[in-house]
Amino acid sequence: MKKIFIAIMLLFATNITTMKAEDVILHPRNTGHGSDHGNKPRTPIVIPEAYIDGYTLTFDTSCIGCPITLLDEDENIVFTAIVNAEGIVNLPDTLSGTFELQLERGGIIFVGEIVL
Repeated sequence: MKKIFIAIMLLFATNITTMKAEDVILHPRNTGHGSDHGNKPRTPIVIPEAYIDGYTLTFDTSCIGCPITLLDEDENIVFTAIVNAEGIVNLPDTLSGTFELQLERGGIIFVGEIVL
């Protein structure tokens, strides 16, 4: 019984520490796959994981070195950066509002929405 209680408490403690960061739901805008002949990709597109915590974006390791762009509601570019070696991009704290996040990885542009 003690082991079950400890396991539940550890699970609860883990959830508390990860509740701070929010998932950024990304989806592919264009695939960059195929050719002029209309061939479809042979492998499924793997959507990267992204999280936001305040003004810090965190990406999985497949995104290291990838460019990101933030667009405002009028589709103006307000920020660009490259995902650093730790998979992190620090956003300027002067930004506020709703933005479209674009991440380019391997010829595919993934988009999602963030609120700052």
